[in-house]
Amino acid sequence: GEAQLVVALLRQGSRGPGRPQAKGESWLLQGFKDLRTQPMWMSQSRDPIDHKALLSPFLRVICAEDTGPNVTRTALGSISKFLSHGLFERNAEAVRIICDGVMACRFDQHEHGADEVVVMKMVQVLVTCVTCPLGQLLPSFQLELIVRTLAR
Repeated sequence: GEAQLVVALLRQGSRGPGRPQAKGESWLLQGFKDLRTQPMWMSQSRDPIDHKALLSPFLRVICAEDTGPNVTRTALGSISKFLSHGLFERNAEAVRIICDGVMACRFDQHEHGADEVVVMKMVQVLVTCVTCPLGQLLPSFQLELIVRTLAR
């Protein structure tokens, strides 16, 4: 599902037409390959999801400076879907990790319109984190950082 969308963009060199795949993108792909081998995907049990294993490859893409806006936007959209489906509804640490990752978002800025869409996705994810039930558990310093990030 969500991982496959990001992987497809990484594999096609989502940095734009005629632009080669960046060196770091193979490292980013490895994170998604590792995710496929996680036991959480093979069981249908109601055990808690390993949020760090699930979020790690998406957050790496979001924080990688040499990824293009399309792949960054898609990774942010995946995290937004995880949140909106309540995947981390009992896990305040997951929400804190997501906030930290989104606030550290970097991407290769070349397309003005695409860049704006990434910023809007960042805002969407941060607002979802703050307004979800676990947002009440975010420490005040992190809320202040979120507000500063949204203001820039």
